[in-house]
Amino acid sequence: MVGMMGAGKTAVGRALAAKLGVPFVDSDHEIEAAANLTVPEIFERDGEPFFRKRETEVISRLLDKEPGILSTGGGAFLAEANRENISARGVSVWLDADLDLLWNRVRYKTSRPLLRTADPRGTLTELYEKRVPIYRLADMTVASTPALSIGVSFASAVNVVDVGKRLDTKIAELEQRMPLGMSLNTVYNQPSVVDDSVTGFLINLAEAVAIVIFVLLLFMGWRSGVLMGLILVLTILGT
Repeated sequence: MVGMMGAGKTAVGRALAAKLGVPFVDSDHEIEAAANLTVPEIFERDGEPFFRKRETEVISRLLDKEPGILSTGGGAFLAEANRENISARGVSVWLDADLDLLWNRVRYKTSRPLLRTADPRGTLTELYEKRVPIYRLADMTVASTPALSIGVSFASAVNVVDVGKRLDTKIAELEQRMPLGMSLNTVYNQPSVVDDSVTGFLINLAEAVAIVIFVLLLFMGWRSGVLMGLILVLTILGT
């Protein structure tokens, strides 16, 4: 999960992980646990460059663990090394929230060190304008607006054309690493299940993420990986 502070990465990530039955991890929380300091305290004591270096190390370590959902800090995706690591070992999902919504969510919080300025709204605007073009490089984009929540249908929130193109590229890259004769097409071309209930958003997002989890499981051992991957995908599609 990538995006601006206040976009909802942690909330959506936790709910999605619970739906998939996989672990959820937050890179900021992992950094805090390792340093025994909060993110603002690390910024104050060691500075942002030090924090970003530790952030890259932690994200790389978390990506090497079992398949799951990873929520990254707002500035993590700006680093090319992080983008390359995420692309090589997973799928990036940008939660795209507009500036007014972000401001309403973060304006009263003291846990955002980058907003500790004389003009926090102006600082947020500057960060937003700088970061959005890079967030657009993510594999998937999900709109986050005041009228939407994690219960809104994924089909109405995602730029389907953009997602399709990026997933086609990702799948082609992954299939080149698979044994001869094996393909993800039979999984990828399954019709999407759009649920109108409060879990609709999570179900459909899970379908997309399950493709990647399926492949990762394969590389953990073909026999057990194929079985576990198929069970996961069929469970999601049948929900």
